[in-house]
Amino acid sequence: MLDAKGEFKGGLHAAIDINDFQVYAGTRLGVTNYNIYLIDSEGDYVIRCKKHEKSWDYSSFFDYFEENGQDLNLEDLRLQMQNRAILLDTIKIEDERYLVCFSPLLLNNWYTVVTIPQEEVKHHISMLLDKNMTILVIKILGTLGILCCIIVYYGRKEAVQEKDKEIQIREKLFTDIEGFIQADLIEDRVIYCSDSLKLNKSKNPTYTEKISYYIKNNALPEYHEKLLQASSTQQLVEMNSKGINRISQEYMVNGKKETDIPLWYVCEMHVEENMDTGHPCVYYVIKNIDEKKRMEQTLKTKAERDSLTGLYNRSAATNLINQALRSDETQNNKTSNAFIILDLDNFKTLNDTLLHKTGDKALQDVSKILLNYFRKGDIICRLGGDEFVVFLKNTPLNVVKEKLTPLLKKLHLSYERDGKKVDITASVGVAMCPECGTKFSSLYQAADQALYQAKREGKATFCVYTPSDEMKS
Repeated sequence: MLDAKGEFKGGLHAAIDINDFQVYAGTRLGVTNYNIYLIDSEGDYVIRCKKHEKSWDYSSFFDYFEENGQDLNLEDLRLQMQNRAILLDTIKIEDERYLVCFSPLLLNNWYTVVTIPQEEVKHHISMLLDKNMTILVIKILGTLGILCCIIVYYGRKEAVQEKDKEIQIREKLFTDIEGFIQADLIEDRVIYCSDSLKLNKSKNPTYTEKISYYIKNNALPEYHEKLLQASSTQQLVEMNSKGINRISQEYMVNGKKETDIPLWYVCEMHVEENMDTGHPCVYYVIKNIDEKKRMEQTLKTKAERDSLTGLYNRSAATNLINQALRSDETQNNKTSNAFIILDLDNFKTLNDTLLHKTGDKALQDVSKILLNYFRKGDIICRLGGDEFVVFLKNTPLNVVKEKLTPLLKKLHLSYERDGKKVDITASVGVAMCPECGTKFSSLYQAADQALYQAKREGKATFCVYTPSDEMKS
């Protein structure tokens, strides 16, 4: 049903009962003992006949027939209904023969089912034949001709309305997303694309062209390659063949203004088989997840970071270092990693003399020096108190020694308050991986022994643990 503007508003199905088929004046054809039902392709009731109270005891039309009817092959009936066939049969229900008609509808693959007692049909046919066969044939053929014309006309009109309805439903269904694309992956053909995406208006662009245009004009450059690969027809068809029909990829896009920060988005790709063509089709949904993503990052930061220094906390660092130690290169002794424990000298004196506020300032200063001194990919954490851990990936011992000497000079810091001055330095213990182990616990134990050796040697220095328990500074 359409409104005055031609927009889809709803669908109406009606069954017409011709009770006033006149053969001669004063002669009435009145078939009144019938039942009409509306069922889906599985046989479940959509609408029951009010006159047939017993149908309300069953959820499925087939369940009713299995218990009350005979002489009907339900398995064959279901198969023919799947093929959308018009079916006419007779069946015995509770000791009475009925004529049963199954008529398919275009809407939702539903069926209209009509049951009429066979004796009543025979009675009225006999009555009509007795009156005037010629008039009966003319009226029936005329009526059938008119009905055929009406069915063809409204069938075509309904198909157009169904297409318009599908488009309107899509737009309403996806009002909470940035855009939506539906495409045939085998033909590389766009079936539907949201106007909100404002993609190129070239004539009949392929799915690959539209996706490529969107990605290159919206996503930040560092995400282009990964997005193009994940969205390609070849990748999606291959993943679907392996039973993976849902893929998602997060990425960032530029804000609407040059001063805006980039926003987080996600593209969710759902692959389903088209029932008409048998081709895999992708439903490509684009969502703005910036608020959700930033909230997740905030929670993750709170869970992983030390609140005072912003460095990784002990739990997060343990997981990250163990993850790095589980890599194939480390397990196969193809790379050398350094596990470093750094402990501040005279930190207790600093706290006791200049108060904890100054001690907190010192911890923050040391953290900044470590973050600026080491590489971005190195793992730096505050274990607790004045103890820090640094994990250097793919770094041989000679490079570690070269880096530690100038670092210890940078960590010689002085603080003053109310005329009192306290100097702090750092002592360092080093354990190399895989020589000293490939787990956080074993490396920590070795580096801790090296640290105490450095403390015994006068502080403000570093020692390296060796499996032979010899310390080298």
